[in-house]
Amino acid sequence: MKPMAIYKKLIVVLLIVVFVLALWLTYVNKGTNQPAQDVTTNKDSLATTTELMTLVVYRQNKDEAALRDCGITYPETIEVQQTTAVADASLAYLFSDELVRFGEYQSVVIENGVAKVTIINPADPTGFFTYSLSSCESGHLLSVLADTLTQYDSVTSVELYSPAGKIEF
Repeated sequence: MKPMAIYKKLIVVLLIVVFVLALWLTYVNKGTNQPAQDVTTNKDSLATTTELMTLVVYRQNKDEAALRDCGITYPETIEVQQTTAVADASLAYLFSDELVRFGEYQSVVIENGVAKVTIINPADPTGFFTYSLSSCESGHLLSVLADTLTQYDSVTSVELYSPAGKIEF
């Protein structure tokens, strides 16, 4: 075989390998090189936005709690991503900070003016709220929840639930 014929065959094989490799890389990277979505959409769109809104949550007044009343709260203005689910956003914030020691926030359902807040105990695999709270702790939890949620017109009272049912103190 002539040396020139060998070089031609080698070049053809290399071109085929490069072509197949390029196709494979395009397939593997498909979706990762998509253009970034525009997160600044018009107000009528349901797409995620980076706009913030302010909410008021209530926190325990630690100084007053130590001296007199565990249920004394004060308002605090926070910023969250814009949402129509303001009760849910308020509770998600409170249970990530102020109320984290009481359990893990799961949901809030508002029915006939009653905000039914469900929390679980992450230490229990079933998620049940199995430990009892002192009167001061329960006062703290309930007052923060009630003061935060009853500021909304659709909420007149608050009930606390676990997967096992209603939590009574």
